[in-house]
Amino acid sequence: TILVAAEELGEERLDEPVTVSKEATEYSYINECSNAGFEAGEIVTVRDLFYGTILPSGGEAAFALASYTSGTVEEFVSQMNQKAEELGLTNTHFENCTGLHNDNHYSTCRDIAVLMSECLKSDTFREIVTREVYTTEATASHPGGITLYDTMLHRFTSYEMSTTLENGAVIEGGKTGFTDEAGQCLVSFAEYGGEEYILVTAEAMTDSGSAVDSIADASTVYGRLQ
Repeated sequence: TILVAAEELGEERLDEPVTVSKEATEYSYINECSNAGFEAGEIVTVRDLFYGTILPSGGEAAFALASYTSGTVEEFVSQMNQKAEELGLTNTHFENCTGLHNDNHYSTCRDIAVLMSECLKSDTFREIVTREVYTTEATASHPGGITLYDTMLHRFTSYEMSTTLENGAVIEGGKTGFTDEAGQCLVSFAEYGGEEYILVTAEAMTDSGSAVDSIADASTVYGRLQ
């Protein structure tokens, strides 16, 4: 979602104002998405929608960003699938811009790794996905802005886990995901020995929806690099 939006809008449009629609907030509420906290009618920036989509996995942020970028979410999803084809993601198909479960919405660990590798070529994406905390611009609805926490990096802090591992590997960033059907999923990247590594873990089943186990798994795997 961020990759397509960033390519379509460009860095020069990051500060453009966007009105979050009632359709976006209702979509997120009805489908029980994670939320960034934006309200219907609130005027935010494209940059804030980027951060709201990545850090807390905001459903309303992704919906608003998609519809602003392409006019409709349906057209945006079509562009996502076009991008997947361009990248050679032969086992990937998108039905929405939020990652909600759909039998025809799927990917593989390999394809997600290729996608992350492409995303990291974007300075905008890399800046967002390596940020633990971000505060959105002040609005009438939120005069102090909204403080957003990254669902992966903030858990390292909360559970007193270090992103710098004993072997010297440094976990730089990542993106969590969870649905009942997919389980805990995580794509992350780390630097070790002057090289950058990407790790994808998926289908860790849990009753809580917590991303802690998948983050601990990533820490263990990166810690074994030698």
